[in-house]
Amino acid sequence: MYTGSRPGQSRSDRTSSRRARSFPRSRRTCLIPTRFAEPARGCPLTSRTGAVTLRAWRRTAVPLYETDPRDSEPVPERGRLSVGPGCGSVELARASELGGTVVAGEREPVARAIDVLSWLAANPKPPWSVRHVARGLRMSPTTVHRIFGIFETRGLLEKDGEGGYVAGLELYRISHSVAAQMSPVHLVRRHLEALCAECGETVLLGGYDAKRAQMMFVDVVQAPHPVQYLSKLNEWLPLHSGATGLAILAFLPELERKSIYAAGLASLTDRTLVTEDDIEAALTQVRQQGYACSHGQRTLGAVGIAAPVFDAADHVFGDVCVTIPEQRFTEPMAATVGAAVLATSKIVTEELRRAGYRRGIA
Repeated sequence: MYTGSRPGQSRSDRTSSRRARSFPRSRRTCLIPTRFAEPARGCPLTSRTGAVTLRAWRRTAVPLYETDPRDSEPVPERGRLSVGPGCGSVELARASELGGTVVAGEREPVARAIDVLSWLAANPKPPWSVRHVARGLRMSPTTVHRIFGIFETRGLLEKDGEGGYVAGLELYRISHSVAAQMSPVHLVRRHLEALCAECGETVLLGGYDAKRAQMMFVDVVQAPHPVQYLSKLNEWLPLHSGATGLAILAFLPELERKSIYAAGLASLTDRTLVTEDDIEAALTQVRQQGYACSHGQRTLGAVGIAAPVFDAADHVFGDVCVTIPEQRFTEPMAATVGAAVLATSKIVTEELRRAGYRRGIA
């Protein structure tokens, strides 16, 4: 007659197995293989069958795994769980997602709260429900409800009156504060400073506004020279004049360029390009060499060398420019400085793409 026991299984092991099977199914604790546990020497954690005994489980503060009768598969809790004095700890893992890999410390409340915040950021369609978030994170609804409660008391979330949650004012305050500190200008300034140190000339960061079809300088690193041109920040400038404008214009779609030409091409100096044919010829050269070079097209006596910067959507974000007084400029400098500007613009582009920034003004 089959008794449900296996060779070598002790009486206490069989009793524990029967108790585990009799535990309510909606809250049954899954037994964890010994390969996920590293108990201290002498700890009565596992039996010879290789499963955590019910006796050891009963000493824990919370269930290891919980299942919901409405779910088709377990919703695992994660992290480090103490199993009693002298018994060391059991490192739990999100087995369904990590293939049984042990992830130490993932049960920490802070880690789970960060998981919830990250999920909310990736699913910006409030109101959010506890069950929806729990399913998305494969986390216990009880845990998500507890985290939502903490967020609500701190002002990060608010109830919408229909059982859901929406972003609270404190969450908006924190997000805007962080965004201000991590603007494109702050992200890339060190690269502008490095370019200034390499070339010994003033470096500018330009930003493009597609709605205005204009650009402005959003940051500058001044060169340590007594003679230099001071460029104003946050002042709208046309794209058809100067290297900074041409470097952007060259990589805009043709229809966008045609619209800019149709709006009028004002002359800022006697060197400004004011015909579509002249501008298109200059843009062809810009696309070939990767950067633009101009002499006095926007400011007489100034030479500009600029290369475009692209955003996470591969749109023109703006450009990086080095400006040099004509009395210090020599023709060999065009290729040398141009290569340095182009290299920096590529670094800035990668920085913006990693940060996920899209076209706009910082």
